[in-house]
Amino acid sequence: GDTPVDILSLVTASGDLTWYSDDQGSNASDQTPSIDTSTAGEFKFYVSQDNDNNDCESAISTITITVNALPDAPGTDDLEYCVGDTPADIASVVTASGSLTWYSDSGATQEINKPSISTASASDTTYYVTQTDGNSCESEPAAVRVIVNALPDAPGTDDLEYCVGDTPADIASVVTASGSLTWYSDSGATQEINKPSISTASASDTTYYVTQTDGNSCESEPAAVRVIVNALP
Repeated sequence: GDTPVDILSLVTASGDLTWYSDDQGSNASDQTPSIDTSTAGEFKFYVSQDNDNNDCESAISTITITVNALPDAPGTDDLEYCVGDTPADIASVVTASGSLTWYSDSGATQEINKPSISTASASDTTYYVTQTDGNSCESEPAAVRVIVNALPDAPGTDDLEYCVGDTPADIASVVTASGSLTWYSDSGATQEINKPSISTASASDTTYYVTQTDGNSCESEPAAVRVIVNALP
C-alpha cells in the first residue's frame, strides 16, 4: 500500500537502459517498469545499459524490491464503566506485538495521544489503534469503544413511623425503584447490610440507606429511610 519510488531512482547509469524479465536477457524492453505495492512479496527487475558510443551492452543487473505484508490489526475489547468508576489504562484491552498509534477516526488520519479515560460524566466514545512492526509497516486500525454509563436515580423513599407493639410493614414497601436494591447502615453507602427487618418491641429512631443498581450494574446514590418507633404513653 505504500507509494513506491520511481525505479529509476535505484539505477545509476550513463547509457540507455534495457529492461528484461529475467537475468538471462529474456523479453527485452525499453519501457521502464513500475513498482506495485498492492501485494506482499519479493520482486526482481533486470536492467542493462548501452554505451552510446559503441552500442556495447553491459551485464544485466538485478534490482530486488521487497514489499512487506502489513501486520494484523491489534486485538481489542471494549470498555464499559459507570460514572465515577476508576478506569483502566485503555492499552490494557489491546493485544499487539508492535508499537501502538492511536487515532480519533476510523480512517486513521487524525493521530492522537493515547486516550486517558474520564468517568466524570456519561459518554460513548470510540478510539482507533494500529500497530507498527519491525519493518515500519502499520496495520489497519482496530476500534476500542469506551462507554461510561450514567448512574440511575436514587430510589424514591418515604419514612415509616410506628408505635411500640405495632405490626411493621416490609421496609421495601416505601421504596420506589426499577433496579435491584442494596441496603446500608451509613449515608456514605460503605457498610452494606441485609434488608432491615423492623422491630417495634421498643422505642427507636433509626435511619437506613438504600441504593438501586440498574441493568448496566451501575449503582445510584443512597436514599434515606427513617424508621421511628414511638413509645406508648
